[in-house]
Amino acid sequence: MKFIFLSILVALTLSTAAQQIKFDVLEYDFGVIKEEDGKKICVFSYKNAGKSALLINKIGTSCGCTQVAYPKEAIEKGKKGVLTLEFNPLNRPGQFAKTITVYTNSTKDSLVILTVKGTVLPKPKSFEETFIHQLGIIRTDKDRIDFNKIPYTDEVFDTMKLFNPTDSVLNISFEQVPSHIEIKAIPAQLAPAKEGIIVVKFNALLKNDFGVVRDRIYVKYSNAETAQTRLYVNAEIVDDFSKWTPEQIKNAPHIAFDKKEFVFDTLVQGNSISTKFTFSNTGKTDLIIRKTRASCGCTATSPSKSVIPPGESAEIDVTFNTSGKHGKQHKTITVIANDPNSPETNLAIKGFVSVPNSPGTH
Repeated sequence: MKFIFLSILVALTLSTAAQQIKFDVLEYDFGVIKEEDGKKICVFSYKNAGKSALLINKIGTSCGCTQVAYPKEAIEKGKKGVLTLEFNPLNRPGQFAKTITVYTNSTKDSLVILTVKGTVLPKPKSFEETFIHQLGIIRTDKDRIDFNKIPYTDEVFDTMKLFNPTDSVLNISFEQVPSHIEIKAIPAQLAPAKEGIIVVKFNALLKNDFGVVRDRIYVKYSNAETAQTRLYVNAEIVDDFSKWTPEQIKNAPHIAFDKKEFVFDTLVQGNSISTKFTFSNTGKTDLIIRKTRASCGCTATSPSKSVIPPGESAEIDVTFNTSGKHGKQHKTITVIANDPNSPETNLAIKGFVSVPNSPGTH
């Protein structure tokens, strides 16, 4: 019995060692490379440390930016092989880490994961790639100022790059600038073929609004025969719940609606329909309605009250006017509140508008 057991154990040991792939390294660091320098190549060497022929069945990569060449024929025991990897840094600025999965017929480690990593320095942008927009007669790197989300007590800055493609010095000034925005061109007199910037400061507290907002400023070139050019400044003003303490979060207000959707069947064009959305404060502190905003075709009144103590309710009256509308309708009303779990609630009005004497018109 002992002999049989030992024979089986030896057979299993020999079988396990039949094919075994051993790489010199499992990771290669390209370091810092330049995007404009093009493709980079590295090599992973391996050895068949088993007792029989080793075959790579296939290679898997985590990204199309890596290509791998490998031997298709079997590697005999004790022999070495090479994987050649090519990494393309085009359009991949910043740090990267890509994996290569090697599948073999090895009875041990049949799947091996290799890694390449590094940092790609983006290639300098050409003039055409940088100044792709027009602001009147001036070329710019963007067509608007977008601040994205701004806490309602914050001031934020952004810039826009300028290039003067004309043969004249341009005196740049601004008109109809709202009080919550400061804007200036540096330099204010931009020489021919020179670059400059527009600096914009946005004061959310002075704006005194919430949600998505848009301002329009006029850019004027005083010594150029051209019409004023509109520059739009966009932002989304929000509560900054990241500054709330755990105690404030625990005792936060919470908005809860009796319904979030109102569906009407069919309305004849020209008619209107109204509904109410009732909401309650199920939280522990005052609920403040920051803003209600209706999409095209709807009018939403302000809530019956804008500060709702815990346990109390309020209503929002909504009217949908079908004038000029036809076919399926889906309109929204956005309610912005100081609820950290539901800072924005989207309500919907849905239905179908038919055109008189034109059944089935869409």
